[in-house]
Amino acid sequence: MPAVAARAGVAERTVYRHFQSERGLRDAVMVHLEHEANVTMDGLRLENVAEVASRILEHSSRFPLVPRTQRDPTVAATNAKQRHALLAAVEPHTGSWSRDDRTVAAAILDLLWSVVGYERLVSDWNLEPQDAIRGTAWAIRLIEEAIRSDRPPAHPGR
Repeated sequence: MPAVAARAGVAERTVYRHFQSERGLRDAVMVHLEHEANVTMDGLRLENVAEVASRILEHSSRFPLVPRTQRDPTVAATNAKQRHALLAAVEPHTGSWSRDDRTVAAAILDLLWSVVGYERLVSDWNLEPQDAIRGTAWAIRLIEEAIRSDRPPAHPGR
């Protein structure tokens, strides 16, 4: 709350007058962001998931990305090694694709096998570890199939 007050240029007491707790402030911010992004989870249908995800990420991209933790050199080196390996694995099957599409495909594979994603599946979705692994492998196989079938990531409007 002190940081919010300082950033807004008001006394901390003023923030507490409007929001009784940090949770109340965070909830209000999320409602505001959902409204700004024109996103609602009420009535979400499968055919709208990609569109809603695009809106959420498009809106999020307007804010500066600040890493939550300092990058550990060992982890950064391992991540670089994984990026190079994925790009090398994708490249032979994507000769007609643009460099950007090839990089997007490799990056999505990297995202899918991330430990952070696995932790979210187990913690937030309460999946059993084997189900989280099975689901992740399923999604990776779908991306592999798209790559082998020469179906690059869709561009907006296509």
